[in-house]
Amino acid sequence: MARGWRRGRGRRAAACTASRRRT
Repeated sequence: MARGWRRGRGRRAAACTASRRRT
């Protein structure tokens, strides 16, 4: 998944991924 959001949206998805990694 980290390889798809970084190439796809990168901006909106990055916020979603960062929130999941923070927890």
